[in-house]
Amino acid sequence: MISRCTSSTDASAYAYAACAFLRCEFKGQVTVKLMAAKARLAPMKKSTIPRLELLGATLGARLAETVDSILRTTSKTYFWCDSMVVLSWIKKKEPWNTFVGNRVKEIRDLTNIDDWRHVPGEVNPADLATRCCDWSDLLQSKWWEGPGWLYNDEESWPCSEVSETPDEAFLERRKTVVTNVATENEVRFGDRFLYFSSYRKILRMTAYVLRFCNNIKRNSPKLVNSLSCEEIQKAEETLIKIMQSEWPSEIHDPKELKPLTPAHFIQDIKERETFDLDLIDSQHMLKRVRYLHTLRSNLRKRFYKEYLGELVRSPKVASRRKIISPGEIVIVESKNPNRMNWPLAQVIELFPGKDGVERVAKLRLASGEIIRPLQRIYPLELSASDHLIEDHHGTDIAAQNPGPTATDVLKEGKKSRWGRPLIPVKRLNL
Repeated sequence: MISRCTSSTDASAYAYAACAFLRCEFKGQVTVKLMAAKARLAPMKKSTIPRLELLGATLGARLAETVDSILRTTSKTYFWCDSMVVLSWIKKKEPWNTFVGNRVKEIRDLTNIDDWRHVPGEVNPADLATRCCDWSDLLQSKWWEGPGWLYNDEESWPCSEVSETPDEAFLERRKTVVTNVATENEVRFGDRFLYFSSYRKILRMTAYVLRFCNNIKRNSPKLVNSLSCEEIQKAEETLIKIMQSEWPSEIHDPKELKPLTPAHFIQDIKERETFDLDLIDSQHMLKRVRYLHTLRSNLRKRFYKEYLGELVRSPKVASRRKIISPGEIVIVESKNPNRMNWPLAQVIELFPGKDGVERVAKLRLASGEIIRPLQRIYPLELSASDHLIEDHHGTDIAAQNPGPTATDVLKEGKKSRWGRPLIPVKRLNL
């Protein structure tokens, strides 16, 4: 014998009700009987029909729990409701308001949400208990024998999926306060360093904070007296990590190389930050403006003295060739007299001459690849790798390996581009 319990719920403007049926199938014969039913009047306070339907669904879940506890059956129970709004509240996990949320929680605790199905209102057996009817209508409907569709196979029972949530269901959604937080205006930990006027003070403050964190640990050695070099170095490493995490470096296209120019220090840095007017006052603003002005002025002076000064080609140094290795960024000389408009390129490969000395380089520009002599390319800036070609004694290799002399040229019979023989210049041996 196969038995199934069903619970149908319905509501009207005057009452809400629930009824439970037991369906038994034995040797191909189906029997349906009414097991329990309960109806209640609608509250005196006027409520919406979906809310009354939800009260009926809650009553149906309680009624099915009572019937199952009495029958002590393990058969599956189906729940029927003709309100798509109520089914959306039960099946959809949304932050419903207090009235809907409390009843939906109770329904989910007592039943399985997958067992709730939709039934059209005209064939809902609980509809009779929510409206007025006399004994003749009740006798004619044979309400206690259940609806006619319940005698059919389960595959033919009404079943409508809740595909879209009705707009009426969202009227009971909990109102939430939306806070618009702009990521660019977030207060970052690194902004706290702006309170200090110098990097030295920031470094010492960070070192003392790290010392405090170390000293509060139970088994760690206590640090006292003045700050040590190790503490200063650790503080600087911590600051670098903070800056790298909160201000990550931008990724540029390697084909579009951009040099660092004085304009980066002369022009003000464009900011989109909005200051919190409750946390700052006029004195703080003036202090901040003076600090930024001093910082830009110092950076400008250091740029001209320390950076641009290193790029000046000394006549003594210009006569010697510098090592240029593949991968370096260089400036390529062009016909444009304005050097600021000379293109940047990356060295791909170096080609040596017959004497084994590298004289030509293959470069990659934004527009493509070109080949230029080393005399027409200049390193963008001086670095540790930009040293003169010298041996370990400091002697210029060019002096050790001189090129062909005038006598050698004459012996080889070389001529100028005008066809004249090249005659070596006689020097007085003074």
